[in-house]
Amino acid sequence: MDEFEALGTMTEKQRNKRIRDRVVDMYRQFVSEVDPKIVLDLLFEKRVISIHQKQEITNKATVMDRCRALLDHLFCCSNDESFIVLREALEDPYPWIVQRIDQCDSENETDDILGAKCNQCKMTKAGYREHPEDPVHVNLQFDVEKRSKKVHDSMKNHLEIESENVEQKLEDCKKDIAKIKEQLFWIICFAVQTTNHSLFLEKP
Repeated sequence: MDEFEALGTMTEKQRNKRIRDRVVDMYRQFVSEVDPKIVLDLLFEKRVISIHQKQEITNKATVMDRCRALLDHLFCCSNDESFIVLREALEDPYPWIVQRIDQCDSENETDDILGAKCNQCKMTKAGYREHPEDPVHVNLQFDVEKRSKKVHDSMKNHLEIESENVEQKLEDCKKDIAKIKEQLFWIICFAVQTTNHSLFLEKP
């Protein structure tokens, strides 16, 4: 089963939009390689364009101008089968263009799968996202609060440790100062005794 056949499971509107998006993606190639005169008859026959639009496109000076005019009409067209008919008209004269249109766009396919799964999901009152086939619960709000509390506790512990370190360093400094004072006292006493000077010294 090729890509276009797989699109048969979609609605006509969805199929038409998918083909339209792929034509947009390959716009420059389309404009440079397709002669709209070859596809205009079928587009008119399927009521995609009017006789006035057909004549207007045909009267353009160059092939590229005709192609741009055709795409402009199709992009503004409200017909839900306009690009489906365009693809059908391109099959015989431009098979490589049709092959390019039918190529599987992996990014679009991934988006479709994710979109379908999201549509099957439901949000509970507790803030959990629940899938009926895969009941995995993710409470985003709880997760954020949990991470915030973890960071807060970590910072608090760090600050408490730093505070304890500062207090311990202050105590050590006080002890060192007391030792230095005591050492200075005995040094002065020794100096006084050796020089026979009488000084009144008060031990701190």
